[in-house]
Amino acid sequence: MTSSKPITSFYHYREFLNYKISHRAEIRGEKSLIAKKLKIHPSYLSQILSGKKDLSTEQAFDICLYWNFTEQETDYFLEMLYFEKSGNFRMRDYHKKRLDLLKKNMNIMDKKYGLLKTLDEKNQAIYYSHWMYCAIRIALTLNHQLSLEHLQKLTKLPLNLVQRSIDFLMDNNLIRSTKNGYVVTEKSIKITRDSPQILNHHRNWRLKALERSPNLIHEESLITAPLSISRKDAVVIQFKIQHLLNEIKEIVNLTSPEEVWCLNIDWFLPFGE
Repeated sequence: MTSSKPITSFYHYREFLNYKISHRAEIRGEKSLIAKKLKIHPSYLSQILSGKKDLSTEQAFDICLYWNFTEQETDYFLEMLYFEKSGNFRMRDYHKKRLDLLKKNMNIMDKKYGLLKTLDEKNQAIYYSHWMYCAIRIALTLNHQLSLEHLQKLTKLPLNLVQRSIDFLMDNNLIRSTKNGYVVTEKSIKITRDSPQILNHHRNWRLKALERSPNLIHEESLITAPLSISRKDAVVIQFKIQHLLNEIKEIVNLTSPEEVWCLNIDWFLPFGE
């Protein structure tokens, strides 16, 4: 299976929608789920996908929420909609330039934060099979050169598992060896919501959190809070979570890393819609 194209590969929102849906074949009834999210009949969604109807701005925004787009991806998708619905050449030219600018900025951000897919499907399955692969690579950002023994002491994993992780990360050019230890490379991977490995990724770190729970120190927190609220408040909280994540990214980029921490956030409907 080939890697999915990023949203910035497209200028037309319909082309992107059809591509995205076709590459989520493992999601049963995807079109029906989208139609339900948009509160429209599936046949109306089919007319949108075929070009007979257009999305409204509100419907486009709901699709971004459904697919859990980042703020940048949401901006790009909405801009594609404006481009498509432009009534004259000057408006189309304006929105085309906006798309090009957003694409340029998103590509810069990907390079800056190392969000480059470098693993094929087989190696992604290995990488997300256990938290140790991700943890060891993150640990190497704390110090430019850590030895096998240092990593074993830090992660508290058996030495043979640390060695297995190092071998895998080196084979995939995610870390490299120096005379004094191991260092990270500029390459990394980004897992998306529709990745076959997303469940393993979530499971790995939530199990690690439960393992840690008996020994929490004052600065650590594990929070579980089922509650009943309005749908309007649920949407507001979702936006606040996204805003918090953006703030965290800004904070951590201002200082050098000293410790490995993990942030798990769940916000979902336990019984579905």
